[in-house]
Amino acid sequence: MVQKIKNMKNSKMRNLMTVIDAMLEIIPSTEEQLILALNSQKTSLMFSAPELINFRWQEVASVLNCNIKVATEEWHYAIGEIFSGKKLDLIK
Repeated sequence: MVQKIKNMKNSKMRNLMTVIDAMLEIIPSTEEQLILALNSQKTSLMFSAPELINFRWQEVASVLNCNIKVATEEWHYAIGEIFSGKKLDLIK
C-alpha cells in the first residue's frame, strides 16, 4: 500500500481510475455501500468526457465524505492518503 502511494506521488497527473482501484483494494468487504458507490464512480468515469475529470474527482470526494464521516479506523487514513496522494500522519 505504501508503495502505491509513493508511485502516485511521482506522477504529475494522477489517474482517478487507478486511485479508485487502489482504494477498493483496502476497503473491508463489509463496507458494501462504499464499495458500490466507488464502483459506480468508476463506471461513470469510463464514459466521461476528458473535460469532466475534475468533476469526477469531486464526485469521488463526495462519496468518501458521505461514507467516512470521521476517520476512526486505520483503513480510513489509508484511503485519505491514497485519495490525496500525500502522507497524512499529522492528522492521526
